[in-house]
Amino acid sequence: ISLFEPQLREVPRQAPNGAASSIDPRRVLVLTNQPDLWQMGSPWALFAGGGATVLSTKAVPFVGAHLLDLGAAEAVIKAVDGIDLEQIDLILAVEDAAIADVPAVFADAAAGVDLASLLFVVARKAYDRLRGGKMSLVTACLGVTSAKLPPCTGALAGVVKSLARELPAARCRAVVTD
Repeated sequence: ISLFEPQLREVPRQAPNGAASSIDPRRVLVLTNQPDLWQMGSPWALFAGGGATVLSTKAVPFVGAHLLDLGAAEAVIKAVDGIDLEQIDLILAVEDAAIADVPAVFADAAAGVDLASLLFVVARKAYDRLRGGKMSLVTACLGVTSAKLPPCTGALAGVVKSLARELPAARCRAVVTD
């Protein structure tokens, strides 16, 4: 029997080309279905104020967010096609389980207007950049406070796991946190 003791050390962030980097909000594509995340004072509002591109399945209260009608497949594809993915380094799908309305989550999923559906459409469009390691994909399920995981964790992690299996060079992560 052996024990594992993690050793933490600071490591500079690396860009796809190997150079040290930090996240530039203008090169982030944020996917959300929760406008409450974007209220002033929220840490996520920093992305919006920093110029991130935001795609949402519900109205988001700031200028520059794109509201999508996921019920109309052509409208979604057109909206996603309108984004220059060559200028995006990170796709970030965010859902807060603490403010999620669970019956609404299942109703949205049944209607095909959930965050996982939006993530799938965007990932399909970004497939070549993800495959080449030129873009990262991260899902963040926030507000998870019990061992019983909310629906968002499985749906978003499923998309990430599928991509990671198909594209070994892709940088895909699923984060579940409180």
